[in-house]
Amino acid sequence: MFNKDKERCVLMKQFLMETEELSTEEAKIAEEAKWGAQEILQDALKKKDKVLMKIPEKVILKGEETKQFWMERHAVMTEDKVQKLIAELKKVTFKKDNSLAKTDTIAYVYPHDETKTIYLSPWFFCFFPKYLGRNSQPGILIHEVSHFLGADDLTYEESTFFVGCKGSMVKGNLSPAHNSTIPLLKEDYWDALKKAFWNAKNIQHEFELTINHSKEYMNGKYLCCGETKRYSVCESSVPDHFHTCNFQKTWETVTLIEELRQRSESIEHKWKECPKILIEIIESLNKAEAASKVSEWSSVGAIASSLVGLILAPATCGLSTMLTTAAFPVASIVASGVVISSTSDYKTFIARADIKMKELKAILHKYKHSSDILKLIKFLSGPADTNPI
Repeated sequence: MFNKDKERCVLMKQFLMETEELSTEEAKIAEEAKWGAQEILQDALKKKDKVLMKIPEKVILKGEETKQFWMERHAVMTEDKVQKLIAELKKVTFKKDNSLAKTDTIAYVYPHDETKTIYLSPWFFCFFPKYLGRNSQPGILIHEVSHFLGADDLTYEESTFFVGCKGSMVKGNLSPAHNSTIPLLKEDYWDALKKAFWNAKNIQHEFELTINHSKEYMNGKYLCCGETKRYSVCESSVPDHFHTCNFQKTWETVTLIEELRQRSESIEHKWKECPKILIEIIESLNKAEAASKVSEWSSVGAIASSLVGLILAPATCGLSTMLTTAAFPVASIVASGVVISSTSDYKTFIARADIKMKELKAILHKYKHSSDILKLIKFLSGPADTNPI
């Protein structure tokens, strides 16, 4: 315990040495970026009927539709989300982390930090544009503030999805070029929606790439729309057809919440296999323990420890509670001090345990995706104050 405390103290001391208050010039740059980001968000609210979206409600699975009906976007930005971003942005403070100069990270936050501190790389102040654009200072701050509202870094890759009717309709196959007469039964469009709701980079891209001005600022205005405010979004960025709802009866649609719920329920029959698989793993390990050489006990212990780590990991979403009851004495499989005899069946037992553990991991992996769907259902169907973002 003492060594761990000492290690934590060393890490904290190193952290304090690497982070520092901003210089006068750096503070001026950061505060201007903060003010600019607020202006951009406020401008989006003023133009909400043009640039913001509704929460997706229906998915089109198949039918005849034209490409002009759809718009490719990065994130679901509603009036409620933008208001929450503004509220959080007003609270933020800044510090500089010099260690980031050696990495690709430009900024980071601790999502539950009550001080709402954004730690900035030294490069933030000199290499990133002050006005809205790809990897701009205001965009980076919007990205980081979204973490305080529950957004995560699911991916840094650019990801999009296709929506229509002010965002209330989502194209099931995520591409207008797809043959829309073909039924879509297994398309993972919900994965794109998950990123559109919860990925911080998607939120940043929505402002920097989707609703940003497409032409430069000259003679006191943007050439694309005539907007005079430097920190603003572009009304011309969203085509008129995005707001039309020329729904056709020939389309086959499904309510998004119901479709997602069906997908989440598809794991149930697999989920019921977990206790059975765990018992088989324990039996195989017990046989291996009794049959292996003493010198090979480390191999048995490694697999057993890996299993325990899997069961106790947070990613199992509470599975540990179910599997560590009296019916499944997990601790017994890692007991040491047992006299073990030799047998040629040792490798067979270990191999069987390994195969079964892979099966269990696959089920847990699918369960994790299922839990993501359930979160999305809660977001879509719950009241605004329960939304993760």
